[in-house]
Amino acid sequence: DIENKQSLGSYDTLDLGASIDVNDRFSIQATVENVTNTLALTEGNIRTVGSANANGYFLGRPIFGRHATITAAYKF
Repeated sequence: DIENKQSLGSYDTLDLGASIDVNDRFSIQATVENVTNTLALTEGNIRTVGSANANGYFLGRPIFGRHATITAAYKF
């Protein structure tokens, strides 16, 4: 329907991850999301279709900036 026709720009992201088993019981995992720190919108706000462009602003859901996580696991 017309409410879902708000066009958004395309974008690419790069995510990296690694996992290391130190031994049978201990492992470490690391991930980095959005390595290139791309700024973009994943979806628009259907409540503002049409009026978003007329008023000079646009509401939408952003992708998050670069984010890193390190996790350790011990099996017992």
